[in-house]
Amino acid sequence: MISSRSLQPHCASMYTISDFDRLIQFLPVEIRPEVQIEIGTPDQSRIVQPLWRFPWQKYSRFAIDLSRWQKLSPDQQKIYFLREAVMATELALGDNWSALLLYPALIGAGSMGILVELQMGDNLGVGLAAGLAASAVFLLRKAEKGQKAQVAADEFAVRYASQNGYSSEQAAAILLSALQQVAMLEDRVKNDYDTTMRRRNLEFLAQRGLGSGTLTINPKYRNKGQSPNPNPYQNPFQR
Repeated sequence: MISSRSLQPHCASMYTISDFDRLIQFLPVEIRPEVQIEIGTPDQSRIVQPLWRFPWQKYSRFAIDLSRWQKLSPDQQKIYFLREAVMATELALGDNWSALLLYPALIGAGSMGILVELQMGDNLGVGLAAGLAASAVFLLRKAEKGQKAQVAADEFAVRYASQNGYSSEQAAAILLSALQQVAMLEDRVKNDYDTTMRRRNLEFLAQRGLGSGTLTINPKYRNKGQSPNPNPYQNPFQR
């Protein structure tokens, strides 16, 4: 869903609904129904800002700052957004996805525990349940943002793009250039260890490409893709 609340007139004349449709249609069919786009604001920290999603929520939502987003080329936009959507939906986790189910379960258990202990008036119990939920949230976010998950999303995006109009070398080079330009536009001067490893891996792929292989997707998405999202966005130019 795209909100018109932050869309300025100059953005409307340069970025149209078909541009957003181009991003959605380039995604793997398995995750298209689960991805929604909203118009972001220039003061958000990231150009493509993933919005928080609770474990029980269906959609992965992104707020895009158009003022900076439009400085990327159309190819950079397509492959960079593909990569971000793959990361947010956990499509690239393959058969290792089930290990992450423990954390949402702990979050749910902790939340239920807080409600029960509040009704019983047990302050110690409330504190323990809140600690369990908070620890599970921390571990879940850490696992989602870990180096292996980040590199897997990069390589998935490169392999998918190589099956949809690009060579793997081209896709890796485009994604690498997008990452570098986004970092510059977001005023991120220093790279952490994970970002450095990702860039080195993409530099290697841009030179050597990916070997033969098939896309390995999260089992929870297998046999999906038949039910398109009826409204991944609304026309942002209508008031």
